[in-house]
Amino acid sequence: MPTFSFTARDTAGRWHNGTQIADTTSALASLVRARGWSLVKADVTDDADSAGKKPRRRGIRPATSFDVEMGARMLANMLDGGLTLMAALKTCADQARRPRMAGIWDDVHDRVAGGSSFGDALGQHRVFPKMVVQLVHAGEQSGMLETVLLRAAEQLERNRNLWVTVVSALLYPVFTAVVAVAVGAYLTISVIPEIGQFLTAGGHKLPAITEALLATSAFINAYLVPITIGLVSIVAAIVLGYRYKPAAKVMDHVQLKIPVIGKLLRLGATTTFARGMGMLLEAGVPMITALDTSGNMLKNRAISSRVQKAKMSVIGGNSLHRPLAAGGEFLPMLPRMVAVGEETGTLSNVLDKVADFHDQQLQSYVKRITLMIEPVMTVVVGFMVGFVYLAFFMAIYSITSA
Repeated sequence: MPTFSFTARDTAGRWHNGTQIADTTSALASLVRARGWSLVKADVTDDADSAGKKPRRRGIRPATSFDVEMGARMLANMLDGGLTLMAALKTCADQARRPRMAGIWDDVHDRVAGGSSFGDALGQHRVFPKMVVQLVHAGEQSGMLETVLLRAAEQLERNRNLWVTVVSALLYPVFTAVVAVAVGAYLTISVIPEIGQFLTAGGHKLPAITEALLATSAFINAYLVPITIGLVSIVAAIVLGYRYKPAAKVMDHVQLKIPVIGKLLRLGATTTFARGMGMLLEAGVPMITALDTSGNMLKNRAISSRVQKAKMSVIGGNSLHRPLAAGGEFLPMLPRMVAVGEETGTLSNVLDKVADFHDQQLQSYVKRITLMIEPVMTVVVGFMVGFVYLAFFMAIYSITSA
């Protein structure tokens, strides 16, 4: 705990100076009041938990949500074991995976020691999601800080696993497509023109499939620069569009309409929203604040906008389930179960069940996608390479036969 030097005044108007060990300035003020004095000024002079305190730690690699998850688990275990918050924060800083995260924990410690609440201190750093900050605020008010920290760590782990699941499902087909395009470009630009010169040198009539391949290669080589500029322009337009909120919202909405990918995104968003909303409500966070925080957890702007519309509807005194069902961004089970939860007063429990169900559906759907995409991509790549070889073998057979 830090040591404070303080200045106080008693009821007779006399001034008193001294030092006192306390968790925070609020605790110090209580100790000073117990002496019949009023605290006027307090400064941290030393920290008994960090003798020989080092300068604020810095690092090149940024802190991640995984660092927050590890810190939240450590704090929950240490608080549950009876350690004070100040000592637990210093331990988190000393055992942080990255120097920058250690510096963040140091800053949180100093802010709490200076009289700030734990939730407000976390809110000063962008690395802590709003969900974690809101849960900590609720935990401080209810006296169940270690419980909400553990729930926050579990939710961060679920979000990480969800993200890994979705990325893993898309990684193989994307990688295969990139390799196929690279191989096709190399064959079209470098290999086919050279072999075409050899085949056409004798003036023989070539099969139609070979003529089509050579014509395609000639067209791409002739317009290679405009094609490249066009592709780069499309990619740049997409990247810049995502920086412009109205355009990004439209593109996110289009993604939800794409077969397979759209359902994958909707499953992930439904799971994330239901889990986060249920956890916040169970921790005692107000409905409006929970909706705002849960909406910010969603990466897709179209779905996040739907949650904001639901929040405005609730502010206006209307139900929650109707605006959630209006746009079709969420899967139908969510608004229907929310309606049941609103009627029975068990909304947080209902949302947890919805999250569990859709999490299982997401895992199963990803496995089906992976099993389906692998043979499809194999056939596509095999067809492309086989078409090139078939065209040349037929040309060589035609020439030798002539």
